Amino acid sequence: MPHTPEPSAPLPAAPLPPVPADAVVARLRAAGCVFAEDEARIILDTAATAAEAEA
Repeated sequence: MPHTPEPSAPLPAAPLPPVPADAVVARLRAAGCVFAEDEARIILDTAATAAEAEA
């Protein structure tokens, strides 16, 4: 019986570049957030990925 190679695991996605804090602050301010700097720090500290921080 011929050897069938195992399917390779998918490559992990390349990490996204970090989200600049000032960009998050600007989006929060545009949404009406009063404490945008504090909220941005919390978001960036707890987000596991750049995509999560953008959401």
